[in-house]
Amino acid sequence: AGKSSALRALKQALFGIPMQSADDFLHAYQKLRIGMRLRNGAGRELAFVRRKGTKNTLLAADGSTPLPDSALATVLKGMTEAEFTRRFAMDHDELVAGGPVGSGRERRFRSASGRRCQGVGVAGSWT
Repeated sequence: AGKSSALRALKQALFGIPMQSADDFLHAYQKLRIGMRLRNGAGRELAFVRRKGTKNTLLAADGSTPLPDSALATVLKGMTEAEFTRRFAMDHDELVAGGPVGSGRERRFRSASGRRCQGVGVAGSWT
């Protein structure tokens, strides 16, 4: 439980919380926050908070000091939300759409990740 919520939180922390969101069931829109700490290959860390809004939505770890979007862009190395989703964030429907074993789904995973995936199989439908 919570896999879709965790994936949604990860994507929204990195790329922004959409104006229309179903995530206000516990906290009001104006209080929505997602905190994260990232470390790049060189060991440099960036701790930040993403808030719902239209400007200054990327904040320092203190939750109030605005950060420029470029602070996160350097860690993401130009990766877009679409590319992130394609490479790292396949959801249930996309996994099932990969097809049954032997249908060429290995190519889909390989193209999404840039790597050869072994032992990945979808046998029927998950519920």
